Amino acid sequence: MAKFRLSFTNILSFLIITLFVAFLCYNVIDLALLELGSYKVYIMVYGFVLALNVFVGAYNLNYRNRSHDLFFFFCVTSFIFTDVSYLITEYFYSIELLNMLNFILQLFGYYFVVRYFILKEKYVARRLNNY
Repeated sequence: MAKFRLSFTNILSFLIITLFVAFLCYNVIDLALLELGSYKVYIMVYGFVLALNVFVGAYNLNYRNRSHDLFFFFCVTSFIFTDVSYLITEYFYSIELLNMLNFILQLFGYYFVVRYFILKEKYVARRLNNY
């Protein structure tokens, strides 16, 4: 297993990814201040959990660089964009293009989830057979 090494490129990529997810979460919540009401706290917690998943996915992709880590990262990012497009279409602008984008990204997200678990299971089984 690769050791954790901090380099300027890794810190910069983690910072950009985390700040982008926080920016999306904050702006969508800020736009929907009146419409969301009591759901604002729940959406903030959910956004924080998604940001943590993005951070873990980016870390695993940078340091382990396995195919199932790539699918996990794609899964989390597609769910972020799906949730942002859902909030925009539900509370602000009901644009058919965003509805289609939401649907397509959900399909991709579920595909990436399934591929992640299939590849992860194969990787674990291969490691167990080597011991």
